[in-house]
Amino acid sequence: MTFLRFIALIAVFWGWIFAPSSVLAQIEPIQTFSFADLAQIKSIRSNEYLQSPEVQASILKLTEAQTPRDPNRIYRKRFFWGIAFSGTQAKMKMQLDPVFWERNDSLINIRPQGQLGGGFGGSVAMRIGRQWEMKMLTMLQLHNRNIDFDWKYTPTQTLKIETISLDIPLTLKYRSDMPNNTGFFVLGGVRWSHDFQSMEGTVIGASKPLVAIKEDTYYYEFGCGFEFRMEYVDMSIELKMSNGLNNALVRVPESYYSGSMSAIFPRLFSITLMAQN
Repeated sequence: MTFLRFIALIAVFWGWIFAPSSVLAQIEPIQTFSFADLAQIKSIRSNEYLQSPEVQASILKLTEAQTPRDPNRIYRKRFFWGIAFSGTQAKMKMQLDPVFWERNDSLINIRPQGQLGGGFGGSVAMRIGRQWEMKMLTMLQLHNRNIDFDWKYTPTQTLKIETISLDIPLTLKYRSDMPNNTGFFVLGGVRWSHDFQSMEGTVIGASKPLVAIKEDTYYYEFGCGFEFRMEYVDMSIELKMSNGLNNALVRVPESYYSGSMSAIFPRLFSITLMAQN
């Protein structure tokens, strides 16, 4: 068997060497590729991938996210209007009267307390130059301010000062550019507030547990925020602090309550969400 295998191997080798050239010509040569050919194939496949609808849609979304949406929109108009919703914390700065330190009754301490509230309204703005804006808001605000009276022999007594007010802030705003549809701004101005719940004209006796606030109060305010350019409007989030300028206390000298204080200056911290065309 080994001898027969050897003879068959020699016959195959002999036939390969002396086979006719026409037979060898029918055998297809093995095709080879250079590195340049492989690079070209890779480039073609990459282009086909980038031109697919799915990839094109993703690239378009990323481009729109980075491209400013109509960056000249705020410069084509001079006047703007919008709506605003705010959350507030109403506090007060209180000053005690010298009479408080001379008292010989059981009142030992007076503590103002802040309370949460809110409001809503509309805005009108006027562009001044490229990056300045004068804005006026008309807001209906609802909040409380509490005052705790600590007595020596009785529990702490809390007096609530309820406020439903019409507020008109007038502010000057400076904004940054918005290269990526997002900008920063700072503002400052003044505010007028008219309290519909004021008891300024109420007759208050010496022992009546009531502290009244004046109808009209004035504030100075400042703040900052972020602005986001949307498809049709500009959204902004604004943080602002307002400090009272005038003494809002209606003081009754003979009262156990308001007579112990010399001044109340309201304060208001607010966060406002605003949409402007």
